[in-house]
Amino acid sequence: MSEVKYKELTEIKSQIEELEKSPSGSVSPKAIEDVKARITQVRNELNRLEFRYHMLLHYHRVKKARSERRLTELMERLRGYGFKVSGDEGLKKALESQAYRLMELVRSGRREEALYLLLRAYLAQGRSFPRPLIEAFLPIYSPEETKLLIFSYISGFIGQKTQ
Repeated sequence: MSEVKYKELTEIKSQIEELEKSPSGSVSPKAIEDVKARITQVRNELNRLEFRYHMLLHYHRVKKARSERRLTELMERLRGYGFKVSGDEGLKKALESQAYRLMELVRSGRREEALYLLLRAYLAQGRSFPRPLIEAFLPIYSPEETKLLIFSYISGFIGQKTQ
């Protein structure tokens, strides 16, 4: 598939300008047809490029919507795991005592330290680490998305305190 290049467009423009400068009747029909054919080629190529652009745009919109839906679902699951912590006094006490430190680590983008803090709390209580919580720390999520996920988790067990 050929690509539309600026050079082609300027060549077509010069051909049209030459045709305009020619005295009437001295322009051959073949020259006009050649210019017309090149314009049609360029128009077709632009239409193909526009179609590809819109398909790519649609793909990215769908991908973003799926990603946002997945993020929302994971936030809800993590909040639920936070609520479950409220039923485990030992784990709840360990996490509540470290909640502000955890929030600060996540806020400052220090994922590894935040993950270590959580792992240590779970292991000290002899509990298995929830898979969705591991997923929240995966590098597929931006630092901003990780903040949302971990703050959702924290809000689950901190929120129980005030209710």
